[in-house]
Amino acid sequence: MHLPHAILAGLLPLVLIASPASASAALQDETPATLEDLDFESAVSRAERLQKFLVILWVEGADSPGEAAVRKAVFDDEGVKAWIDENAVAVRIDTKKDKDGARRNPIKRYPCVDILDFVRGGRVGRLTAQDRATDFLATVYGATAESGTAGKPEGEAAKEPFRWLAWANTRYRSVEPQGRRDAVNGYTWCLRRADDFRPGFRSRYLEFILERISTAKMDAPEAVDILMAEANILAQRMLQGLGNRQTAYDFVRVNRWRRQDLETRDLFLELAGRGARQEEARRWLLPAALPVLGRYQQYDAILDEITDEATAIFASRIASLRASSTLALDAEAEPAAGEAAGPEVIAPLPFSVPDSRAQIIEEASWAYEALLAGGRGADARELFELIHTAFPVPKTFGLFMERAIRLELWLLVAEIGDIGMSTVDARGQKRIQRLLAKIPPPTDGSDDDR
Repeated sequence: MHLPHAILAGLLPLVLIASPASASAALQDETPATLEDLDFESAVSRAERLQKFLVILWVEGADSPGEAAVRKAVFDDEGVKAWIDENAVAVRIDTKKDKDGARRNPIKRYPCVDILDFVRGGRVGRLTAQDRATDFLATVYGATAESGTAGKPEGEAAKEPFRWLAWANTRYRSVEPQGRRDAVNGYTWCLRRADDFRPGFRSRYLEFILERISTAKMDAPEAVDILMAEANILAQRMLQGLGNRQTAYDFVRVNRWRRQDLETRDLFLELAGRGARQEEARRWLLPAALPVLGRYQQYDAILDEITDEATAIFASRIASLRASSTLALDAEAEPAAGEAAGPEVIAPLPFSVPDSRAQIIEEASWAYEALLAGGRGADARELFELIHTAFPVPKTFGLFMERAIRLELWLLVAEIGDIGMSTVDARGQKRIQRLLAKIPPPTDGSDDDR
């Protein structure tokens, strides 16, 4: 079966097509990707003259936060480099220097990556700092002239997920009224059938596929029903005790794109008391369910799940986050003789959206509120100490203060505020001061020390 070069480039990092020669070439080509510093007008002129795509890494300032991570995650990938070498001009644009380029390309968060097409016109896609090489390659499948003219996969080609992905991408960018509906059809095939022919395809491209189906719903209303059906399929697997960690993860991500986190909470509650496999699923759903349970003050449901392990649960997440960071080179080292083993480190699922400091802080704050509401002040204090020691940032103190405010525990609000004021910078102190101002003035004979 013949595959367009753009698709073959994407297969390289998947190791789905391999040979001794290609493996040797990959080992020899480990040089970092080169992005020339240009202004937007010059970059466009070069891409138009060469009739190539334009790939732009947008940064804000010489030391743009996150730039190194995007270069490593996207531009240093062999498949991305192979595609760029053949199909694109790749540049880095500093919007502090090129203000006109920034004005013509409004950007909400830096860094980000634009892929522009000067043959067919328009933007192929925009990647955020959270995206990876997988997302880049998924975006450009079908964008080249050779693969972009291909029709709907038929015959033997209908068994090749990359053909479907390329066709769906092509139809997604079409101006025809039927374009987005065809695209949803192609992406749905990838969601439901791709693993039959290329195991692991679904998890590798899940986030991209869900995003595309979700964003097509205005032109293809059936996208809403497709995502709802997918959520129901995954929920039934877990209710029947047939799901695993990947099933729970997929369910959470589908509901995130549907903006239906309440359904994640509902399944978390429904799984209670159904058996060991269902209890395991509840544990994997807990992080996504916590904020919703907390907002609705369903404290008993939280406490029933975390029991007396709140600090251990979040210590494990902190350890896992550090272990996955390139800054924690010794995170997986064996403990020395006589040294107690640290918290459990749980490896992330392949191609999953990474856990983050912000998520850990927010979810821990809801567990903290539940512990306080349940009269477990000592456990709540222990959890707070763990989080503010690991992440001594304004977000930590602000969220934990907000949780205490919800319960009107004013002495705790003041205590957390005092610790925060002595820890964070002047900007962070302003947020804390605004929260401290919510403490009501004392009244004679009042006692809020609960």
